Amino acid sequence: MRPPCTIVGAIILCLGASGCRMAAQITHNLAFETCLFTDEVKGKVYYCLLANSAWKTYQGEHPDCAGSADFAKGFKRGYADYLEYGDCSCRPLPPQRYWKIRHETPEGRAATVAWLDGFRAGAAAAKASGYRELIVVPVGKSNLPPGGLPPGAPSAAAVGDGTAAPAMPMPPSTEQLPTPRSLSDEPLPPPPSSEGG
Repeated sequence: MRPPCTIVGAIILCLGASGCRMAAQITHNLAFETCLFTDEVKGKVYYCLLANSAWKTYQGEHPDCAGSADFAKGFKRGYADYLEYGDCSCRPLPPQRYWKIRHETPEGRAATVAWLDGFRAGAAAAKASGYRELIVVPVGKSNLPPGGLPPGAPSAAAVGDGTAAPAMPMPPSTEQLPTPRSLSDEPLPPPPSSEGG
């Protein structure tokens, strides 16, 4: 059996022989993943803030649902989940606390149903808000002018606790895509040869 110092030395030698490129790539990956994770956490916190603000508005409009803590939890989760993942209201799965034996009672079943109803109501409220359209990264041609939002467009509005909420999205484009063309059946010419280079 080789001594541990020899094995460690061999690993260091292999890493050193691969050059600085590997160290640079490791540094780049660590920085990128850290930034990505930080952005995901910030997004989750922001969606929760928007969900809390939407819940306060919903509570004012629907006082009959205001007393159920389970409905409130489901509403906030549905709102935040819709913003983060898109339409997920068709088959939401309640959190594991609703799977436990203490919820296998009529009261527990009512709490689970209240959570599910709240989840669906929260997802519907998030969909109606239009915020999801601002979260999804657009691809392809944009209707926006080069400077961003056009003059006079709604800007960020204050949400319940003073944080800024995104402005409402622009109406969808009415631009039509060109009709597809069929490719010819002729064979392609061979690529030019690179002789004498």
